[in-house]
Amino acid sequence: MKRIRLIIFSAALSFNTFSQGYVDSTDVDNFNVANAWDVFDKESAKAEITKDGYLIEHRKTESSHTYFKKMTLDYNKDFSFEVSMTQKTGVIDQGYGLIWGMTDWDDYNSFIIAGNGYYKIGSTADKKNTDLLPWKKDDLIKSDKENTVMIEKKGNDINFYINGKKIFNTDKSNIKITGQYLGIILYSAKQVVVKYVKTKGRYKKLNIVPGAIKGYKHENLGTNINTIEADKLPFIAPDGKTLYFCNNINDGKSDEASFSTRAESGSWNPSIKFSSPINNTAPNAIVSSSADNNILYLLHTYNPDGTYKTPGVSYTKRTENGWSVPKDIVIENFYNTHKYSFHAFSQDNMYMLSAIQRKDSRGNSDIYVSLKKNDGSYSEPMNLGDVINTYGSETTPFLASDNKTMYFSSAGHAGYGSNDIFVTHRLDDSWKNWTEPQNLGPEINTTEWDAYFNIPASGEIAYMVTSNNSIGRSDIVKIKLSEEARPKPVVLVSGKVLNKKTNQPLSANIKYFDLKTNEDAGGAISNPTTGEYNIILQTGKQYGFRAEKESFYAVNDMLDLTAITSYKEIRKDLFLVPIEVGQSIRLNNVFFDFNKSELKPESFSELDRLVDFLKNNPKMEIELGGHTDNVGSDDYNIKLSQQRTESVLNYLASKGINKTRLQAKGYGKNNPVATNDTEEGKSINRRVEFTINKQ
Repeated sequence: MKRIRLIIFSAALSFNTFSQGYVDSTDVDNFNVANAWDVFDKESAKAEITKDGYLIEHRKTESSHTYFKKMTLDYNKDFSFEVSMTQKTGVIDQGYGLIWGMTDWDDYNSFIIAGNGYYKIGSTADKKNTDLLPWKKDDLIKSDKENTVMIEKKGNDINFYINGKKIFNTDKSNIKITGQYLGIILYSAKQVVVKYVKTKGRYKKLNIVPGAIKGYKHENLGTNINTIEADKLPFIAPDGKTLYFCNNINDGKSDEASFSTRAESGSWNPSIKFSSPINNTAPNAIVSSSADNNILYLLHTYNPDGTYKTPGVSYTKRTENGWSVPKDIVIENFYNTHKYSFHAFSQDNMYMLSAIQRKDSRGNSDIYVSLKKNDGSYSEPMNLGDVINTYGSETTPFLASDNKTMYFSSAGHAGYGSNDIFVTHRLDDSWKNWTEPQNLGPEINTTEWDAYFNIPASGEIAYMVTSNNSIGRSDIVKIKLSEEARPKPVVLVSGKVLNKKTNQPLSANIKYFDLKTNEDAGGAISNPTTGEYNIILQTGKQYGFRAEKESFYAVNDMLDLTAITSYKEIRKDLFLVPIEVGQSIRLNNVFFDFNKSELKPESFSELDRLVDFLKNNPKMEIELGGHTDNVGSDDYNIKLSQQRTESVLNYLASKGINKTRLQAKGYGKNNPVATNDTEEGKSINRRVEFTINKQ
């Protein structure tokens, strides 16, 4: 089996590393830089730099060997490859030549010559080989002397030359360019010297995140996580306390999903494999989790009995008895022509990123986005465009908690290895406008294959997969992320959902929304056993949020995050009040200007929810109670609280609630529920609540 040997394209390293975009360049590689090409001596093959050029040798009479380097060409523009080669030894009826526009051995193009005067041109797409030009003989080829072959794209034409003579022409639509690799291939046992490789075209520059060099190093997560096989697909929960990943089993023939929890010391506890229904006979992986860690998103779909059904995405919910049988994620017009797929969800579940191959893909796999619809399904995948996607493979996207910053692995953007990790920022809601992707630099990226990058909500520590210095074929590692490469700060809100009457934990749905626009900002569920929940909120806004459960009335809460400028964690319990006579429920998101009784517009969503509640319970009667802190006279506070409750009553009546079902009473400062000795206590005492008088 031929093995891809990665050689970094040396010309790319000479560009201004902090500039962006492309540059037109011609590079002639005379092999005077030894570390630009792979040098080795093995039983099956050899490669060395000599005074005559790059000496490559295949030592087996069967199969072939190929020597690659990664390009970062823009294949939409004109380009050319020119290579001068001389066969020194070996049979002349077995060819040698160029492999180009390649992703892997399922998708590549070839231009082969042989010492006996024959040549051919082929294109392989999705494992299907097409001879664009079958074997043909020409006296142009010299069996024991230097031969120059060239591939040239001009406009829509792709031209092929041998020793300066054009021998074939085809339209670019007849050749599928899926990847960025250029290679020299030797069939059967022979020795060839490559005098030079000349490349010309429009190249992506190496564009590194500013401040990428900090002295940070990969830290292997150790044998509690990593094995001698390929360990991959890590996903760190937003709170940073649970790591999901998968291990190869059965000699690397299949994958099983596992998880580990973080110990108090910061190390990771021994991993635990998921049982049925999450793990079955198919390759299994956790691709994302909700912010509350109570919903997991899974690779492929499941039958009702937990067996494998089809490729795709599904989800499972935490229950009191374990994880539910996964249900399908429905995606409009979803298809994928690639043999693999990768999916990742935003932590508010509103967006799904997919690395797949479709009709409009630029390369082997592109990154797409699907938006969550009102019915819970997701829209048709939309390509993120040319700023992100290249003719190389883009894969393993991760959307940070700010919903703006995306990290992904790419073979098409300029880098250090076969796949590097990049960061980009979404500029608007079109999902087409992104900042130029920036390479995360040589501390994170290696000369090998780097992917599966993700971070917790704090954005400080990154988790990823690399095959560099690994225990097995690939390992999961962590590394500190520089400030310049982090996403915008968010707020992690956690707590418990509790029965207000009994203080017992409850399983409930949690909703949060923009307090000014009343737009939905996401959802979560609380743990069915402990009542614990997590939600992630963007800074710069005011939010309302609440837990919802049948037979309970939710106490709305709010957070003002307009002044938050750094990552923050807030603990806040949410309460549900049983719908019973005598129960009092605070209306937290009812607002008045200082010393006034007119309702502010931000109050309407809270009161509209009360309107719906009363309409759904047509026999219910309530008392609206207004309360103040202890600042001011008794008469003043009672008058102000009475006026405010009457404003609420009038709003409810304007929405169709009969006034006979409503009472309004101002209590002033007479019924405090917290101390008036602190500003926080005074804020709690300033409230409007309603009490159920009749059900």
